[in-house]
Amino acid sequence: MTDDLNGGIQLTLPMPPSLNRYWRKFRNRMVISEAGLVFRAETHAICQNAGITPLQGRITVTVKVYRPANRGDLDNSLKAILDALNQRAYRDDSQIDELHAYKFLDRKNPRVEVEVRELL
Repeated sequence: MTDDLNGGIQLTLPMPPSLNRYWRKFRNRMVISEAGLVFRAETHAICQNAGITPLQGRITVTVKVYRPANRGDLDNSLKAILDALNQRAYRDDSQIDELHAYKFLDRKNPRVEVEVRELL
């Protein structure tokens, strides 16, 4: 589910792979794994289907991660989520001046809810 808000964007994304599964070593280089590429492609499709254009100014991002189990670090999810939104919800993650992140438990409906707003 996606909505364009007054100067902002709300998205519901699938759960990203853990950071341990997001990166793989290939020929002595770290590359995004197949699971990471699938998550990025799903995120890009959600943004494209919603007709979202990247915000241009300074932004604040709120991330709510609803995990299927009460394990894993919240910060491990953030890098994959923010990278996947790069050039989709905003031009570049260097635009982020505020970041709020929350972890919840939802065994039946794991997901990530993201709100991106331009700072006034």
